[in-house]
Amino acid sequence: MEGFLQYLKDTRGELRHVAWPTQTQTIVYTILVALLSVGVSLYLGLFPVQLWRSGSSGAAAIGSNHASTCRADDPRQRASVGSGYSES
Repeated sequence: MEGFLQYLKDTRGELRHVAWPTQTQTIVYTILVALLSVGVSLYLGLFPVQLWRSGSSGAAAIGSNHASTCRADDPRQRASVGSGYSES
């Protein structure tokens, strides 16, 4: 128990050496973090909407329509598009 009390005294002594920010600095930095958080969330939230409106396929569409990218005259690709039937 004595070791724990010594630890608390040492911790309190170290905390006295810390250069704490002023109240004004704390308020300014808090507002800055809040504004940056809102800005980044708006950017990340509106970025997919902008991609969708511009007609870009986006990452979600990659590989989702395999049949439309296959050539019908290539039997290897035509067989892979079907219901699992493979011409061997």
